[in-house]
Order: sequence, then structure tokens, then C-alpha cells
Amino acid sequence: RSRYGAEDDSYQNMDPPYEAKDALIELPEELFLIKGFSDDLFRKWRSLITFYGDGRININTASREVLLILGNDENLIDKIIEFRKGEDHMEGTEDDGVFKEEGSIARTLFENEPLNSNEVSQLIYLVSKGLLGVQSKHFRIRIVVLKSRSGQRKIANAVIEQIEKEIKLKAWSEE
Repeated sequence: RSRYGAEDDSYQNMDPPYEAKDALIELPEELFLIKGFSDDLFRKWRSLITFYGDGRININTASREVLLILGNDENLIDKIIEFRKGEDHMEGTEDDGVFKEEGSIARTLFENEPLNSNEVSQLIYLVSKGLLGVQSKHFRIRIVVLKSRSGQRKIANAVIEQIEKEIKLKAWSEE
């Protein structure tokens, strides 16, 4: 076994046998090729996983669950979320706190919420490893259409990529 994950000999013993990809995962179905991955894990993690982007998590929009996956302690996550809510303590309003530059995430938060040295270190580490950023190019959209008379609903999911003023549809699915 390599320190980077399972290698061909591990996968040759699976049914059916196959070679290790040794590359980024491109489709959700590829997760099932990982030894030990299950339907239960997929259901649990599906809303937290993306196959798009550069690997950075946008601190301005990431959910509590995603920030936990990065290894942050809950007190630090609470401080991030409180900062994002702004003075009125409500998300999605004009006074929301926004992190503007990756290099100043720790300083920006420290100026608004008391941080201990461990929390500052966590933020600096995540930025230095390219795991934490302040912008997103990819967005997941969930569209729910309800037909008022029949009560039926139709759900569509899309992933879009925005580069400057251009928007590209990257994925589409319907439920």
C-alpha cells in the first residue's frame, strides 16, 4: 500500500478486479470503486461532496458540516458563522461579514471575534495548504417546482461554473 492510498494489488482482489485510477475522482459513481465505500457513506456525504473546483472550501459559504470535515473545532466554526451573520445575527442580510482575501482570513476574524492561538493556527494552516478560500466558481442549484393543483413536485439539480461574466452548465440531474 502506498501512503497515497490503495494500489493495484488491493483492487485486483476485489470483485470485479480493476486497476487503481491514481487520479482525481470525476464522477460520483467512482466513489464506489474505493475499497470500503458504501451506499450508507454515499447517502451521508452526498450533499457535502463536489467534483468541481480547485479543492478550496469557500469560508464565506461553507456549511457547518463542511467546516467540520476540514478539522476545525466547533468553537472556531461558531465564530466563523457568527462573523458571517453580521451585527443583526441573520444570514443573507446586508450587514453580513465577508472574508475578502485568503491571506487575511485569520486577521479579519480576529478583529471581530476573540481567537486563541490554536484557532489562528488552524486558519493559517488551512489557507497555506490550499484548503480554504474566499470565492467560489462552482455553484450547486436545487430547483423545486410544485404544481399547485396536483400537488406534484419536480426537482432538478444543476452545477454551474462562473468565470467572470460567463456561466457554464457543468451538470444537470432530475429527481
